[in-house]
Amino acid sequence: MKPLATKTLTLMTKLCQIGIFLFISVYAGISSADSGSCIEPLKIMTYNTLLRAGGLLTDVKDTCRAKAIGDRIKRNPRWDIMAFQEVWDEDSVELLKRLGDAKYRYQYAKKAGLVIAYKHPIFLFKEKKVIPFNSVERASTEFFATFFGIRKGFLAVKVSHKSGDYWIIATHTQASEGAQRTRIKQIQQIRSFIDTHKSPTILLGDFNIKNNSNLIRSIIGESFINLSGPKLLVTSQCGDQDLDQDSCYPNFNGGQLDYIFGNFHSIPLTTFTSKVYNFSTVKCGLDFLSDHRVLETSVKLKIDNPEFSCSECESGYHKELILTSKLIDRPFDLEACTESCSKKYPDPDLQYSDRLACHRTCLENANQPDKIRIVVKTEHCILGTKPDEPCTPTIANAIGKKKWNGKDENGKDRWGECQFVKCKPDFVVNTLEGELLCVQPSPTSPLSMEGCPSEQVCCRPGIGGCKKCADSLSSCMF
Repeated sequence: MKPLATKTLTLMTKLCQIGIFLFISVYAGISSADSGSCIEPLKIMTYNTLLRAGGLLTDVKDTCRAKAIGDRIKRNPRWDIMAFQEVWDEDSVELLKRLGDAKYRYQYAKKAGLVIAYKHPIFLFKEKKVIPFNSVERASTEFFATFFGIRKGFLAVKVSHKSGDYWIIATHTQASEGAQRTRIKQIQQIRSFIDTHKSPTILLGDFNIKNNSNLIRSIIGESFINLSGPKLLVTSQCGDQDLDQDSCYPNFNGGQLDYIFGNFHSIPLTTFTSKVYNFSTVKCGLDFLSDHRVLETSVKLKIDNPEFSCSECESGYHKELILTSKLIDRPFDLEACTESCSKKYPDPDLQYSDRLACHRTCLENANQPDKIRIVVKTEHCILGTKPDEPCTPTIANAIGKKKWNGKDENGKDRWGECQFVKCKPDFVVNTLEGELLCVQPSPTSPLSMEGCPSEQVCCRPGIGGCKKCADSLSSCMF
């Protein structure tokens, strides 16, 4: 039987834990009652790299180009999701290595020449599928490439994001001219996959369908948004003598072959913008690094009451630190614990009792509940904006305010420096030897505010008229 003191202490500990839990729960409930929509920005890009395998195309500075593409991404890893096509050449490892250096996680379908890279931990990997196309145009480059172990298709990667689970699908369809029927069949195969896996989907890549996003949407479904539209963006290019590829068909050159589509289901898409550009080619001495340009789109998703911290808030909301609690798996490893005992007490003879006691402690901890409750801090979007805080600036007889900069990690308000706003009533702005002052005009020698255009204010009043005019009082400071 436990002593009374021990029972009392145990009861007090449990009550304390319950009280903390209730405080956290109530605090979270009150704070999240007026919580609004988070705005989550995503930057997505697709790029056909022209890193082809032997037997398909003569090596055209592939090592240099793979390094140059990877270095460009490594210098400025601003994309959240990236898809690459024609990543077949053995030198492609230089690109993949640099993706890893830039802290990207990626999935590679070598036979299809496809790569999907995503930022971690913004996106967490869940599943990967590589599906070859059933239809291939006979007597085409793709058909003969099958004898080299190459098979076009699509790479589908399922990831989790704070807004939900997504399928990211990268593809590269039949390239030869006059093969539109084959391309349509290949896109229909992608549509079958999308219909089977009913989740928000981002579909992107080189479709080899020139200037016709509507045709693709008619196949994959009208619920998909052309995130690379609505304007035509030229993604294919020819002209570099060193990259005089057999794939630079005249009918394809100077048009849009690459597209990005999104179906976000119930997640509202607020805005999206798109653009195309080339990576720098200075190191490789080429006009272009590929016969395609980079296609990039920036989207903003609206998420209601997420469990995670918000990146941005919609208009009329501000960030607030919210405390919540949740159960997680108890992070205890019995094997690691017993191993640490052996390292701590290495002598089995002289330190036997100490090692045994250590092992017993490990077993006791292992027998505890496998779930523990932790406190989670997240920034949610709360209705309304924090008013500026009045303050006293260093300028005498002046009114100042501090700008609210959200909450710190402890939930306290963060305020900016005290800024001069205007002079107190009956005072006017004046400067004396470059120093900004709020002065009160003398009755015997009043300072005149006249002499400024009607849309301007007087910064430096003087006898006989205003000495300095500006568009606003805040402009008087400069």
